[in-house]
Amino acid sequence: MIVVVILYVTLLSSVASADIETVKIHSYDQLTGVLHEALQSHTKEIHFDLYDSTENIEKKILDAADKVNYYGDYISQTRNMFYWSWLTFGPNLSKIEFRITYFETPEQTQYVDQVVNETISSIIKPGMDDFTKEKVIHDWIVNRLSYDYGLIEQSAFAGIVPPYKTVCQGYSLLANNMLSKAGIENKIVYGWNEGSAHSWNLVKLDGHWYHLDVTWNDNGNSYDYYNLTDDQISSTRTWFREYYPAAGTDFKVALKQKHRQGKNVLEFAAMGHLFRSLYKQSNND
Repeated sequence: MIVVVILYVTLLSSVASADIETVKIHSYDQLTGVLHEALQSHTKEIHFDLYDSTENIEKKILDAADKVNYYGDYISQTRNMFYWSWLTFGPNLSKIEFRITYFETPEQTQYVDQVVNETISSIIKPGMDDFTKEKVIHDWIVNRLSYDYGLIEQSAFAGIVPPYKTVCQGYSLLANNMLSKAGIENKIVYGWNEGSAHSWNLVKLDGHWYHLDVTWNDNGNSYDYYNLTDDQISSTRTWFREYYPAAGTDFKVALKQKHRQGKNVLEFAAMGHLFRSLYKQSNND
């Protein structure tokens, strides 16, 4: 996953390239927003004239670039590194150049979309609710991907082509893409697992958010990290909670509520180990 944002300081080119866009902005929050927009078109270089205080500019640029991670969408996490340089011109003007690298080429991202679209058309059946869609997608990923213990591949693309190996970054990217294509709102969480950089997903079901870590569930095909609350997952995970929606509803409670409403009880019981065990627990609580 994205571990750090690399910073280097150098003198800007005396003559800017004619084909590189220069964007005039008036705050560091704008810098974050425009950087995120630039990722949508796979921009590799963008320049800024920033009309804001240059005091502590090194930290302000670092913070602005880092905040791109917290959009929690596919493109913000497909970005690999930001590299930047700047010059200041008095207390309220700086010229900043950003260069951007990516984990996937545009063609590779397009191929991921193609495979995801074909897969969703195949595994998502008419009448499925979001609970069932999530489990089908989760199991598809777990059954097909393997963790790259060499820590080399970090993209969703790497997970869908031989040898089908990637790290947490690729797992959470693929889950994000598939869940989104299935109509399920979700975000990629950028955080830490016991001090090491890690990413997983937040998934919204029936108005409630849950933590889903497909990577760690791909360990004996477990469901230990399936639809957890903030409190449940915080025993091993840390993240900047202010950037993400709160997950406070116990998944077993949600299943019990559906049971009381008479919704999809048979489907839950038939969906395999996870729903059978959780359904029984929720029904017996």
